[in-house]
Amino acid sequence: DNEFTYKLNSGTLAANYDITKTEGKLTVTALEDEVIVTITEKSGTELYDGTVKTVTGYEVTSISNPLYKEAYFSFSGDASVSGKNAGTYNMELKPADFTNNNTNFANVKFVIVDGTLEITKRQVTLTSATASKIYDGTALTKDEVTVGGDGFATGEGASYNVTGSQTDVGTSNNTFTYTLDEGTLADNYDIKTVEGKLTVTALEDEVIVTITEKSGTELYDGTVKTVTGYTVTSISNSLYTEADFSFDGTDSVSGTNAGTYNMELKPEDFTNNNTNFTNVKFVIVDGTLEITKRQVTLTSATASKIYDGTALKNDTVTVTGDGFAAGEGASYNVTGSQTDVGTSNNTFTYTLDDGTLADNYDIKTVEGKLTVTALEDEVIVTITENSGSYTYDGTEKTVTGYTVTSISNPLYKEAYFSFSGDASVSGTNAGTYNMELKPADFTNNNANFANVKFVIVDGTLTVEPKAVTITTGSAEKEYDGTALTDAIVIIDGLVYGETVTVTATGSQTEVGSSANTYEIEWDNAMASNYTVTDNLGILTVTAAEPDPTEPDPTEPDPTEPEPTEPEPTEPEPTEPEPTEPEPTEPEPTEPEPTEPEPTIIIPDPETPLAGGKSWALLNLLLTILTGIIMLVLWIGYFTSKKRKDEDEETETVESETGDEDEDKDSLKRKGILRLLSLIPFVVAVIVFILTEDMRNPMVFVDRWTILMAAIALVQAVLALFCKKSYKEEEEEQEEEATA
Repeated sequence: DNEFTYKLNSGTLAANYDITKTEGKLTVTALEDEVIVTITEKSGTELYDGTVKTVTGYEVTSISNPLYKEAYFSFSGDASVSGKNAGTYNMELKPADFTNNNTNFANVKFVIVDGTLEITKRQVTLTSATASKIYDGTALTKDEVTVGGDGFATGEGASYNVTGSQTDVGTSNNTFTYTLDEGTLADNYDIKTVEGKLTVTALEDEVIVTITEKSGTELYDGTVKTVTGYTVTSISNSLYTEADFSFDGTDSVSGTNAGTYNMELKPEDFTNNNTNFTNVKFVIVDGTLEITKRQVTLTSATASKIYDGTALKNDTVTVTGDGFAAGEGASYNVTGSQTDVGTSNNTFTYTLDDGTLADNYDIKTVEGKLTVTALEDEVIVTITENSGSYTYDGTEKTVTGYTVTSISNPLYKEAYFSFSGDASVSGTNAGTYNMELKPADFTNNNANFANVKFVIVDGTLTVEPKAVTITTGSAEKEYDGTALTDAIVIIDGLVYGETVTVTATGSQTEVGSSANTYEIEWDNAMASNYTVTDNLGILTVTAAEPDPTEPDPTEPDPTEPEPTEPEPTEPEPTEPEPTEPEPTEPEPTEPEPTEPEPTIIIPDPETPLAGGKSWALLNLLLTILTGIIMLVLWIGYFTSKKRKDEDEETETVESETGDEDEDKDSLKRKGILRLLSLIPFVVAVIVFILTEDMRNPMVFVDRWTILMAAIALVQAVLALFCKKSYKEEEEEQEEEATA
């Protein structure tokens, strides 16, 4: 019943009234509106460690009707979830696990927000060792593998097979594989492998009521965010309660864009309603709505390929992190490019779309890597040493340089390698000299090619022996019992400055012929530098003519008894005729033919004035120029003479007779000038022959160039005189014709 009492006002008499009191009824019916109670299962995140993990409980995160309280319902389920291995485990509460116990609310709905136990995988980094050493022909290996990151759970792990190996100069990855130990499950780990490098980072007393504005943090998503309410966080006097004051301000703050928004409550918004406290001070602790920027990571793609001479590019940009809010974004200009071996960033820029404000985002750019690895296929570069052949002349000969005759891969160029050896070979004496380049003399400088092989094709300097001819003299005489010799020896072709001693050794005493042989001593010359052709003279002894004073019959007498007489018999010296001629010859004459004085013939040098190891091209050109000027002058002379003869035929007898002497003098002068032009030409030819040897290497100028230029200048002066003479004659003819 709606009970009540009443009291008559002063001056109102009860006797004047008949008062009946009727009490009304107060009836409360159950609320039919749906009340939504949001139950959020507790969640938890644990790192896998091989033990059982558990999350228990739940939270009432919201009730749609503030009249309904958490105490009005009960729970009969199991608010826990457990797990051991990495993964996500749901608590799986059901609305049926919750029961409304308050009859004031007829339509209570329980909404479950799933909570999970998440056992995260252990982040494990397996890194093989990095090592280096100087090349020694053996393989560089390093079997160590370091476990980083979270590492393996206790009692778990892996075994490793490190296969990285580097023998030759260069860098390669220290490759390896791993096998998880028994009981170690791959699903419990995120395993990243990193390969190291093997190579040869109120009251009178003040009552202070502390009001703390509610705060909230929201992630920017392009929609309006709001924080409402405040909390009485402290009252300095325990007698004063929150019910003793009222609030008539606005306890909310809203915002859309990223930033910090203050609720900005003021002490004046709060009123002390309790007269027992005259000195109540409201202190506001600011609360804020913080809309945080979205954390966006823009990552350009990572790509790799083996070097092929073209640029490696990848235009993909991946958006990670919080990403852009719905309807917002950016466009990208990817400029990264890598052509040669190496790694570079896949550079890019971005432009935010219209309506996408930079202040709402913390944007981090991560540039991927563009990696071009060296071509491992073998590239064969064939180097052919230059060759040359010369005839020995006593000067040093040199062949220099080499030629790249082939490269097996068209991408590889001659400019990609360098040479550090000596591409020359020199020699003076006759023989064959190898340049002896080695593959080690050539170094590949282009990292795009990891396997370049240099193949050397040998070239040689060949100095051929010089041909010389040795001629010995010939002689003839009648038999006189003495040896016939000829000491004359001529050697032709010997290099200037070298000497030999040649001695004729031929001797003929008896009737007949024999070659006039010789012996040679190679004084300061070397026999191996020459090929000798013999032109041997003939020594001929003829039979003596019979002596007319002696009778013929007597000649056979001494010859007949010789076969019958024994050798020691004495009749031979007693016979005067055969023995007298020999003693009459003086004794000193016999040893002379056996020891002839040596005759050394040293040929004059082919170019005695040259004195060098080269010849000058300009000297040859000046000689030719001198000859050309001479020819032009003579051609002009004969042409002029012929034209004058033709002109004279057309003239009258009188004029011919009058000018005959003058014309003859003119022709004579011209002829003399032309004749003089022969002298510089002949001198130029002689000087060139004497000073230049065109078998030597060519240079542009030498010490004889000034002399050759002077000779050419003299010839040019003669040409100018001839031209001047011709011009004066033409002017005279024009004057005569005018007269």
